[in-house]
Amino acid sequence: MSGKYKVRFHLGRGKHYRHWQIIKPNGEREFVAPSDENQIRMWGCRLINRSKTAKRIYDGKCNKTVCSWIECEKLEVNGILGTLFSSEKDAWLEATKGIQLEYNPRKNPFWVDTATNSNVDDEGFKEIFTYEDKVFRRK
Repeated sequence: MSGKYKVRFHLGRGKHYRHWQIIKPNGEREFVAPSDENQIRMWGCRLINRSKTAKRIYDGKCNKTVCSWIECEKLEVNGILGTLFSSEKDAWLEATKGIQLEYNPRKNPFWVDTATNSNVDDEGFKEIFTYEDKVFRRK
């Protein structure tokens, strides 16, 4: 494995359906329920997309299959209660402190920055965070 974390929204059947899946550098998997009480913060991020697979989904030639994720150097999973007592400034980030990044290959076969409505596949970001089932970059 690359020594980086991989984070994606898990859409496979089972008890972790619609959970955030974190694949650690050692290959271990962790699942985080998307709620207003859990947040994943990531640093040194890059948006990965298998564009040929995404295009096939977009064209209706293929059903859902893993074709995108966030690759990051460092991450933290925080619960809102734990951050109340944190010494870190902005330990909990509200969606209003970010700009949403969207990925739905049925709508667009690439990652979309909602501020510019542009393709941001393979772009790097200093910090990305989740809020419920959405992904945001810092403003």
